[in-house]
Amino acid sequence: MLNIISQYADASNIELKLANDKNLAKLAYEFCSEFKLVVSEHTHVKKLTIENYHGIPVGNIGTGIDGGDTFFTYTSESVTKERGSGRSNSSTRDSKSISSLVKVIKKKKEEPSLSGVIKYLGSPLRYALGALNKREIPRIHMDTEHAIALLETVVLDKKLNPVYIETFREQHAAYLKTMEKFEDGEKTAARFHKGFTLVSLHGGGDATTHYLVGDATANTDGNTTIQGDLKRYNSLYDSPLAPTVAIIAAHFSGKSNEGRNDFKIPKGDHYYEDIDVASGYMGDGFVVIIPKEAP
Repeated sequence: MLNIISQYADASNIELKLANDKNLAKLAYEFCSEFKLVVSEHTHVKKLTIENYHGIPVGNIGTGIDGGDTFFTYTSESVTKERGSGRSNSSTRDSKSISSLVKVIKKKKEEPSLSGVIKYLGSPLRYALGALNKREIPRIHMDTEHAIALLETVVLDKKLNPVYIETFREQHAAYLKTMEKFEDGEKTAARFHKGFTLVSLHGGGDATTHYLVGDATANTDGNTTIQGDLKRYNSLYDSPLAPTVAIIAAHFSGKSNEGRNDFKIPKGDHYYEDIDVASGYMGDGFVVIIPKEAP
């Protein structure tokens, strides 16, 4: 029989799940055979995560009951339904027949692929990149009295009150200081955009079980392009990033918001200037980005 269990999965758990659910087993074997995939754990008792042969998760499959009849589901960011239905959301295809489900997936060109994974990472990546410079272009605000005095000086050549001059000097100094911070943020964003290491954190609940690592660039709109392939690691300490991971983890270790991942970084949209890394998340998607170029 075709081995459909991922090398990264707990084989005994998957075997038990398949043995106890004949419908899920039938779906798993037919789906994996058709699309050249393997399966791994899913937190839902009636679902399995589907992965390509490199261990990259590309969606999930499962079963359900509707009116006493079993139906089969396929969930992926590759799915392009306009809206959900009573049995499934807009990212899920469902059918009472496995062959019909496969037929629709092929017809709609919604086969499991890395493009769906990249689409899934798009939103948390935009939030991480957006965190690099959250400052707005600085503006000077003044009350009506000051504004009129300034207009009269420019238009009517009226002498400006010395008290106002000192106020304007203070406002201008504050403006320059804020503008300097804004420009520094723009430079930081541009540096990241030129090239960064992307680390996508995956797992059940708050605990991370594996990571996808790859190189990427971004344009000024925050749209990301993955350069080459993503690679999976169950531990980042087994990756070329290990020294960097240790430095980042030391920064967060022991803090009240310490994350349950190798970075120990908390889930959030934030740029950590002192260690020069940014994070972003949306829903279950959580990424950390590390620039290729130092400040």
